[in-house]
Amino acid sequence: MPLLHNLQLKILAVVCAIILWLFVVGIENNTFRFPEELEVHAINVSQGLSVANDLAKAKISIRGNQDIVKNLSKSDFEIFVDLKNLSAGDYQVPLLATSKNDKVTILRVEPATLRARLEEVAEKEVKIKAVFIGNPKKGYVVKEVKLKNQTAKIKAGESLIDKITTVTAEIKLDSSESANFTTNALLTLLENKNFSPTLGGLKNVTIVPQTTEAEVIIAAELQQKTVVVKPVLKGAIEPGSFTKKLLIEPMTVVVQGKEEILQNINYLETEGISLETLKSSEKPVFAKLIVPQDVTLLDPQTGKVQITLIQP
Repeated sequence: MPLLHNLQLKILAVVCAIILWLFVVGIENNTFRFPEELEVHAINVSQGLSVANDLAKAKISIRGNQDIVKNLSKSDFEIFVDLKNLSAGDYQVPLLATSKNDKVTILRVEPATLRARLEEVAEKEVKIKAVFIGNPKKGYVVKEVKLKNQTAKIKAGESLIDKITTVTAEIKLDSSESANFTTNALLTLLENKNFSPTLGGLKNVTIVPQTTEAEVIIAAELQQKTVVVKPVLKGAIEPGSFTKKLLIEPMTVVVQGKEEILQNINYLETEGISLETLKSSEKPVFAKLIVPQDVTLLDPQTGKVQITLIQP
């Protein structure tokens, strides 16, 4: 009996140990639903074929130690579909998942399957359009951009290729640029108005080359220009007969404004001046300059000019 009694105690101890072990393992390896959606990519696509639709994103449930799980990121997992030996057509394929951390187990992938459409690869040349993300330094603007490549070759499924008319050279600005610079611009479908990502396949378009050299010309937003002062004379006598007898101070002024505005301005007129006033005055007559909207005088003191009629 004592031996049997000891055996029962030993069995009870083993059972308790197993229960305790299961409890500890249950604490250390809980089940979690990874909070972020994961990108799905295709592997083993046959040569000459392309995936013509965007593969849906997936969610996963995992098991692992809580301290490990809380430090996981999307890069710790790989979600994919294997399209090996498949020809052109529509398929419902299973999602496969792997964890790069051997202490984390993937329990479930949702959805379990997804649709993949394989099409023959087509290609064509399209124009490249420069697109700026951000702005140059305050007070400066992008005056011009010169792209080394004017066109790029795109490769995509046959149903996608006709929807793509341009690719964009993506040039990033960080608000510090105040001088010309050269950069390698990434070519993307960012600004393609005829190609909506909702149509599918956005990630499955190949652009060659992937980048192009871009020379960016930066200029001050407000340009300067020297223009002539043109007095406006009023009176019964033909004003033109007096223009060579007028002493104007200053004869020119410097204006500033946007380039597209200044290119149409070659002179500034004064307010109307009476010839009788000029003839009867022994001192110079002051006349206010008429400055167009969105244009300023570099020196505000030149806003009034002196005009003297030289007597014979």
